[in-house]
Amino acid sequence: MRYILCMYLLFFFACDQPSIQERWEKEPLELVAQSAELESFEQQLLFRWIRDQRSEMLHDFCTLSHVEEVEYQCSLFENRPHLSDIKKRSSDSILHGYKADEETRTIKERFLLVQEQTSTKEIAKICNGLDDMVMRSECYFVAADSFHSRRGTKAFQDMIQLCFASGPFVDYCLSHIPQRIMLPSFQQEKQWKRWEERFFWMKTHSNQDIQLFGDRLMHQLGFRVVQEMSELCWDSIHEGTLLEPIFKDALVFFRFAEQGEKRRFFEAIEQWEEMFYPPCSTGVKKDTPRRIQLSRPVKTYGLSKSFVQGYRRPTSKDRQEDKAFLLLEAGFYLRDLFVLHDATRHVSKSVQNRARLLIDAVKK
Repeated sequence: MRYILCMYLLFFFACDQPSIQERWEKEPLELVAQSAELESFEQQLLFRWIRDQRSEMLHDFCTLSHVEEVEYQCSLFENRPHLSDIKKRSSDSILHGYKADEETRTIKERFLLVQEQTSTKEIAKICNGLDDMVMRSECYFVAADSFHSRRGTKAFQDMIQLCFASGPFVDYCLSHIPQRIMLPSFQQEKQWKRWEERFFWMKTHSNQDIQLFGDRLMHQLGFRVVQEMSELCWDSIHEGTLLEPIFKDALVFFRFAEQGEKRRFFEAIEQWEEMFYPPCSTGVKKDTPRRIQLSRPVKTYGLSKSFVQGYRRPTSKDRQEDKAFLLLEAGFYLRDLFVLHDATRHVSKSVQNRARLLIDAVKK
């Protein structure tokens, strides 16, 4: 690491000839054209400089360079587009505080090594040994992705902690987590108890970012489970759990969606329990295959897509008003103007106003 720092200083200051920075500022095209003649360490530093300048000449430079370390980083930038986006939000992590591993290793060697580790502490030491913030952040991202094949609550928690150490790539890293998760079917009670522990860990975490991510993740996963159910029904095993309100919102949404042209706003409110939460039949086995190939007849439209993917709908302490808000969000998502116009006749001014707002949004 100390060697790299010294080389980085040489990048800006040279004793007997113009520094690479000076040459870049004067003749960037010529510098890139002659880059293959530079020493290996100079090419590595030039790569970082061109990358950080967001220059379109990075591709040309990568084409010319045959230094192994540069070729590896060039391939990363080609295959992982998020590396070009370092303006995203970043976050602090306790993992950044671990002392760096001072072993002389290439970026590729460190990336391969972190994928073999089971300890976040050891991963942190390896990643913190990279002085390049972009590559250090990517190191944590790569490590988090490698945890997806591991099972258990600790592996799940570690994956999230590693993502929050991935600097500007934290949102990209977190977006991979739902894709990596294999969830139990709706009625597999024992497995849901394990997931309840994981959700509770996020819900009560001292880091508010993890709490917010937990809320979005529960919403997204809850809707996904219901969408894949072979029978849209309610099972009492979820009563009193963190996922109960999400599962119930999802059941309302998908059962309301499947009614098609028969959807009626006030009728749904009056027949709420029997229409949306029929008990699961005893004939449904606990391991009923989820119908992944047969998706629910629901389409997504622009801004309304966020409802199923993690939107926090308006809520009310008044039970009847809360039901109306939920139906409104479903109606908006489905672009059902009949339902939305019907809601303008609700006794609640808040519901009426929300309905008019969503009608305008659908028409735009």
